Amino acid sequence: MSLDMNSLPNDVKELKKIIIFQNNKLIDQKQKEVEYQEELRLQRLKESEHLDQIERLKIQLFGRRTEKWSQIEKDQGILFNEIESSVQEDSPEPEEESLFTPVKSHTRKKTGRKPFPDYFPRITILHDIPESEKTCSCGHGLTRIGEESSEKLDIIPAKIQVEVHVRPKYACKKCEGTSDETLPVVKIAPVYNQIAEKSMLSSGFLAYTITQKFADALPFYRQVGILKRSGVEISRSTLSNTAIQVFEKLSPMIEDMRKELFKSKYLQIDETVLQVLNEEGKLNTSKSYMWVIRGLIREKPVVLYHYEPSRSAKFLEDWIGDFGKLSETLSELNVSLPMGRSTDRVSGIIQTDGYESYDSLLKSKLKILHAGCWNHARRKFFEILKIDPNNAGAQWIVKEIGKLYAIESKAKEGKLSSEEHLSLRQSESKLIVGEIFSWMNKRIVEVAPKSSMGKALSYLAGQWPKLLIFLDHPELQLDTNLVENDIRPFVVGRKNWLFSGCPQGATASAGFYSLIQNAKISGIDPYSYLRDLFKSWEKNPRRLSINELPQPVGN
Repeated sequence: MSLDMNSLPNDVKELKKIIIFQNNKLIDQKQKEVEYQEELRLQRLKESEHLDQIERLKIQLFGRRTEKWSQIEKDQGILFNEIESSVQEDSPEPEEESLFTPVKSHTRKKTGRKPFPDYFPRITILHDIPESEKTCSCGHGLTRIGEESSEKLDIIPAKIQVEVHVRPKYACKKCEGTSDETLPVVKIAPVYNQIAEKSMLSSGFLAYTITQKFADALPFYRQVGILKRSGVEISRSTLSNTAIQVFEKLSPMIEDMRKELFKSKYLQIDETVLQVLNEEGKLNTSKSYMWVIRGLIREKPVVLYHYEPSRSAKFLEDWIGDFGKLSETLSELNVSLPMGRSTDRVSGIIQTDGYESYDSLLKSKLKILHAGCWNHARRKFFEILKIDPNNAGAQWIVKEIGKLYAIESKAKEGKLSSEEHLSLRQSESKLIVGEIFSWMNKRIVEVAPKSSMGKALSYLAGQWPKLLIFLDHPELQLDTNLVENDIRPFVVGRKNWLFSGCPQGATASAGFYSLIQNAKISGIDPYSYLRDLFKSWEKNPRRLSINELPQPVGN
């Protein structure tokens, strides 16, 4: 209502009522304005989340999966992929003013073909001039003064041969064995031992087909087709069943490996999807999992693959009972315990990604440190840059995490001792981590929780205590890249053979991947290792032990 001087009452009480009424009305209007602005803010956040989700889906459908940018994109100012070179590769420290990884000046090697190994047999093929041209115009014969040679790589397809195992029979023609009835009339050598009993396939053949499948990702059905072209008729089921039979001889060694591995003080664990048919109580379309565990046995890196029907890490409960038996005091480990854990003794460290099943398993294991992965944290922000390359916050934190990796590269290049590495992390890495922590706490209250930035910050905050552990333990990697690299051969193979036909086959596959990947780590040809192992068992049948794991070349 409108008011003027003439319409106002002269009574003071009435005037006060009007003032109070108008004031309350103004307060209501302001409250409605606040509510409207809040509703508008929430609508804008929701719109932003939807647009963000649309962009992420576009990236999934049409974008590439690599986190590396091409040189053209770098030249155009798009953020580099600073971390994938990480500590396993030489990653120089980034400049403060640049988002791109600087390259050290160095003398470039001359380009040229790498020579073929000396152990390859050489066959000389002579290309000579005709005899008629070996006479000079003066009439004198030409003398050979030298030669030019070049090498070309040749290959002979796999040579198939048949082993004929002969066991001579012996008998006495004079008495025909009647002189001693306790002895056999005919003597013959005992049936020779086979790694796969009563199989028509030799140990060398089995080593070859197993290596083809688990090292070269060539499934049995393709091998069957290749053999058929050579005139050999073998069914896929024969190869599969024989491989399972061979694994029965190897399983004690795998079990010993598992026990010894969990005496290590530092493990990395990861898992990936596997489809297994004919699992009890499960549909054939349901998911199972292949777990990969990396640690040290006798100071040598060892990888163990393990099949489980579910993604729950509960199966590790019994295994962890052996973990870190060679434990040290906290001061010896140089580790500080987060979240109020006991500080008297530490069994060891398990490093994983952010999967919650590990948290459920390890939260009650007070003497086991659960470390996180900086690369997983960084990846969340890098995904934002795929959608919005100019996002300043994502650019900043990716660059800061990149500095942590640059410090690790410096430690690797300098071949620092554990004490020196720890000192470097405390003096340099800790400052960077502190900057990230301050930035995270400020930004997390400013962004929509369901936006990409909100989710990335939420993941970072949730993993924060685990991400700090590396600062106090120089042996700890920044990330789980090593064990993720161990998973890749399995993932490549899975694309070709798609599924395991039965749980026994999945278990055998895990065992073969374990042996073959460890042979690769040791610098040994997987085929040669398996062939020699099988032949050794046939000469001396025994319980295979951990001592027969692949040993690094030179040991």
